[in-house]
Amino acid sequence: MDYTQIRMWARRESGKTKIETMNNIQFQIAEFVSQREWQKFHTIKNLCMAISVEAGELMEIVEWRSDEELKAPLPAKLASIRDEIADIMICCLSLCNVTGIDPDEAMKDKLQKDELKYPAEVYRGRPPRL
Repeated sequence: MDYTQIRMWARRESGKTKIETMNNIQFQIAEFVSQREWQKFHTIKNLCMAISVEAGELMEIVEWRSDEELKAPLPAKLASIRDEIADIMICCLSLCNVTGIDPDEAMKDKLQKDELKYPAEVYRGRPPRL
């Protein structure tokens, strides 16, 4: 499924595109921060550090677990993974709010760069870094 097909699917499934949903969430995050007067804490440095901290918390969930154990994680583990992914994404979208970066455009641009850097015919079935 290509990007256009995914957008069409998202529009049919929810009545909104995923981009519209992300923009709405990004606005909700900005409102959440504003209502608590946390803007002074939301510096580029602090948000970058928060992303790293939240990523560390996600890694703790899977630390010392075998790949077999993680193939079908328990519902409690999935809930924890879901919460940490949300924390990471909230921090990333907050960083986008502070810097003025459009996350949709940034991801599309990065995927285009990665398409050139890692052509499927060369990297199919191989990890990107060897």
